This record gives sequence, C-alpha cells and structure tokens, in this order.
Amino acid sequence: MPQFNFTVPRTTPPGQYLMRFEYIMPGASKDWPQYFINCALVNIIGPGGGTPTGFAKFPGSYDPEDIGT
Repeated sequence: MPQFNFTVPRTTPPGQYLMRFEYIMPGASKDWPQYFINCALVNIIGPGGGTPTGFAKFPGSYDPEDIGT
C-alpha cells in the first residue's frame, strides 16, 4: 500500500477534511491526458486555531463542461 507524507500547518483547526489528490498521466491517449483521482478522509487532532483557506467547495468547484471531470 503506498504511503504519502505531508505536513499539515500547525494552525489547521481540528476536524475531518476530505483530501483529494490527482495523478495525471500525460499522453495516455493521443489527445488527452488520463486522470486518476483519489480521496482520503483526514482527521486533524490538536489545538489548531487558524482559519483554513484555499479549499475547494463541493458542489461548485468543477464545471461539468471541464475536460476530465
């Protein structure tokens, strides 16, 4: 099973977050890359105390007309 290591900012408020990550294989077909999308539920514990920014909102982050969605 693959493992991924990343640092969560100390100011991240505690709670559950849905983390989405994408693998992109360029040139998987003649005209378009191939996308492999996965999600993980991340449970942050600790004091936190900040205000998260830069998150995607669902629904609404992707347009059905976007290529690859």
